[in-house]
Order: sequence, then C-alpha cells, then structure tokens
Amino acid sequence: MTYFSRDRIVYIILAFSMSVGLVLQYFYWPHLPLRVATHFGAGGQPDDWMDKSHATIIQCGLQAVMPLFFVGIGWVIPLFPNSMINLPHREYWLAPERRARTLGKMKSMLGQFALCLSLFVTVIGHLTFRANVTKGPLELHWFLISLGLFFISIAIVIGVHLWELRLPYRSD
Repeated sequence: MTYFSRDRIVYIILAFSMSVGLVLQYFYWPHLPLRVATHFGAGGQPDDWMDKSHATIIQCGLQAVMPLFFVGIGWVIPLFPNSMINLPHREYWLAPERRARTLGKMKSMLGQFALCLSLFVTVIGHLTFRANVTKGPLELHWFLISLGLFFISIAIVIGVHLWELRLPYRSD
C-alpha cells in the first residue's frame, strides 16, 4: 500500500471536511438568532424553528457523528458473520480467500460515502446559516445543486463498488 492510497486520501479529506464544518459552526454561533430556522418549505421559506443551542448541537452532531458512524461500520464489519453482510454474490466474495479484500472494498465504500455526506452536511449547514442571518429564504438553487451532486456522487460510489463486486468472467 502506498502512503497516499485512495482510502488515506478519502480519510484526510473527510477529516478536513468535518473540521471545516465544525469550525464554521463555531464562527456562525454569535451571528445566529435565538430561534433558528431549521426546516424550509418548497419555496425556501422557513416553516420550522429551533432554539439556537439545540440547532447548533444537532448540526455539529450531523457534521461529526453521522460520517463517523459509517466509517465505524467499515471498521467493525469484519467482526460480522457472513450471513449479516448483504452484497451481490455473497458466497463468492466472502469465501475465505477473498473475504479480507472484499471487506476492505466495503470499508473503502463506506469511507467514501461518509465523505460525500460530510461535504453535503457542510454545504447545507452553510445555506441554513445564510438563510437565518439574512432572514431570507433558503437559496433553493444551491440546495438543489448540492443535493444533486450528493446523489450523483453516491451513485458513482455505489456504482463503482458494485462493478468491482460483479462476478469475474469465466470462459468455460
């Protein structure tokens, strides 16, 4: 394994993304109103509010805990019996001679998912902050762009890993 493997780069960017998200929350705190808009309707207008402290705690939890949850699953999945692991062609990929490599691929996929989630939560946190400070609507075009990029990136991550987990071609 090289020093700058794909997984190492993903974890470095993930740590950076989570840190940026948490630091932004620290800087946003003094500028937030006492009641923070936390949900926005179809037109981008706020339709639900929360106490500033609770909203910030939830945002920090989403920024730190959610991505780490998926990273943690990647680290503990080798402890699971094969019957609890759901993937295409499970018998083939979890055979003793392939199990470690397959679980490494799953760990990699979960790390990439955590990175996508962290980036998305950081953007959404920023958009929510801007809406609260300006007392205006949520910038729907940026929300939709970030949501679209999140879905596309998740589709790519899953698609690449499903491609890697296809059965190898056998010429009989």
